[in-house]
Amino acid sequence: MNPTPTDFSQGAAYVRGQYVPIDQAAVPITDWGFLRSDAAYDVVTVWDGVPIGGGQVGPITRRLVETYWAWHRDGRYSTPVRYAD
Repeated sequence: MNPTPTDFSQGAAYVRGQYVPIDQAAVPITDWGFLRSDAAYDVVTVWDGVPIGGGQVGPITRRLVETYWAWHRDGRYSTPVRYAD
């Protein structure tokens, strides 16, 4: 008896050592890339092929960035790392 061929017509993904149909692909919640990769690059959200906000940083994101750096520079929220000479 021959197994039913897998339908890859909608796309495929390589997950945990095997190819699976795209609708069966999953990323474990503990995946290192899932947990840390968004901090490595900026993402522009696109809806129906159009970048949201023209692809520019919006006021909320701008305020979050400003707050982050203000806290980063404030000694109450940072601990300097002292390296041995």
